[in-house]
Amino acid sequence: MTDPIELLRKISDSRILFRHDLELDAEVANFLSAQPQPEQGMVMAQIKAEIERAREIHPDWPSDVLHAAAIVSEESGELMRAAVQHRGEGGTLEACDEEAIQTAAVAIRFVERK
Repeated sequence: MTDPIELLRKISDSRILFRHDLELDAEVANFLSAQPQPEQGMVMAQIKAEIERAREIHPDWPSDVLHAAAIVSEESGELMRAAVQHRGEGGTLEACDEEAIQTAAVAIRFVERK
């Protein structure tokens, strides 16, 4: 079995970024640099735990790539909603972190195909 943490490292090392607006990229970079940064090992452990939890709840990963991508997209949408709520509606950064961990977990499941 492929280690999910190693897959996450490969994904992050690929540096595939989608840039729609350089001004927005700068704004995001400024925001992130002002936030307390969690320890990398702790984050990886949280993602691994989320993958294991997700596999228990949803053991069957869809074989159809479109369906699998829709799951990743749905989780990413939840992260975006949490970020919007954090930015202007009193949402918490912790809620954003939780959604980011769930998004990372399903992205790894997508790559693993399980």
